[in-house]
Amino acid sequence: MGSKRGINLLRKIRGSFQIEATLHARDLAFAAGYDPKGLTTTTKTDANIDAGITISDNTIIDSAWIAEAAGAVTLPTATLGNYVVYRQTTNADTQANLVFTCASGDFFAGDQVLRTGTGLAGCADVSAATDNILTLQTDGTNACWGQIGSAAVFYCREKGYWHIKLWSVPRETGAVGNLAFSAS
Repeated sequence: MGSKRGINLLRKIRGSFQIEATLHARDLAFAAGYDPKGLTTTTKTDANIDAGITISDNTIIDSAWIAEAAGAVTLPTATLGNYVVYRQTTNADTQANLVFTCASGDFFAGDQVLRTGTGLAGCADVSAATDNILTLQTDGTNACWGQIGSAAVFYCREKGYWHIKLWSVPRETGAVGNLAFSAS
């Protein structure tokens, strides 16, 4: 008897909820922090990042950037569903800036709260929909981001705009460094 009542209750509940969005595998990957299927992995050296690279669509960059000099990364065009990952495969253990720049005409989605390390004010910023540059500053002793396994994940859910998540592996306290969105 109890199970019939439960089934009838579930039928009523099911009729009262409606979800208006489609959830894609890449949405889940972005939220949960794993690499979705269909990405190509490319290895880049410290010298490549120092000289500046442009990431291709749907790519994972395994980067050996060690932060002895500033690094530059240009994102591909923000087309719907495009998904790119920049991942550290060695420690960025000196102080330098790693600058991510959107392709011409693209921006970071507005109102994204980005935080890394211990969450100190110096390691957090909020994006504006007019921002097209993200600068991550590493530090040699207590870096908030940049150790092996740290990653920056970019996902386009709306044409022309990148959403970003940082997966941080800090060094020691993780209290030093900075990140900042800006517009060129």
